[in-house]
Amino acid sequence: ENKATGGKHNNQYALSFIRDALLNLQESVMISDEEYEYDYDYSSGDEEYDYSENDENDMVECNTIQNISNFPPPSVCFMSAKDLLPEMNDRIKDIAETLDVPESAAAILLREHSWSDQNLLEAYFNSPDEVKRKCGLKHRCSPQKMLMSDYQKGFCPICYETVESSDENILKMACGHQFCLDCWHNYCAHAIQNGPACILTTCPESTCSEALTEEEIKICAPELLQKFQTYQLRNYVEVNPKTRWCPGRGCEQVACAQG
Repeated sequence: ENKATGGKHNNQYALSFIRDALLNLQESVMISDEEYEYDYDYSSGDEEYDYSENDENDMVECNTIQNISNFPPPSVCFMSAKDLLPEMNDRIKDIAETLDVPESAAAILLREHSWSDQNLLEAYFNSPDEVKRKCGLKHRCSPQKMLMSDYQKGFCPICYETVESSDENILKMACGHQFCLDCWHNYCAHAIQNGPACILTTCPESTCSEALTEEEIKICAPELLQKFQTYQLRNYVEVNPKTRWCPGRGCEQVACAQG
């Protein structure tokens, strides 16, 4: 019974405190209104007020703030990075069809132009040969020199082994440089060990700037293809102005701004 009585008194005290606080707030508002009415000179209503530049600037600033506050906050959704893969692949396919280039080349073109279709198309149509050269696609975009396997007798300049045609163990890049599949596999594995920078790998020939793509990895090191594609997807997320990685350690969720 004592506890119940004490709880009742506590509730009454809390209600009383809230009521007094509200009354004090109301009185302070009334006082502020009275001061405002006292300071404002209504007798000057018939006189023309001389606006200064400061007044106009204040009005513009006020309107600007009001206009900004009227904009709704951007809508943000969270999704797995893998859910962005179809979007990335669709953009690659669209560019490949538009420019009539292989999808492997379209991916590099987009990546080198920050995944901006507009920037890429503008640069490409102004100087296609120069863009292809800078992106390491000079030969890949030439129909006569597409990626192919060399079933003829060949020499690997990495291991200095001559591979017989029966072995079917030689892969020639679009630039024409060929290497045995064992050396190709080791080269791709070493590149992917470097992490995200692997997507910038070029031909094993030291003097060649032709870009390495998914096509070579798919043939020489298929077990590493998914990892290579993951690094390319990470590049797509990090460069995209509308996406940001979740800052949580090890989290693969991406914040995407909509609209």
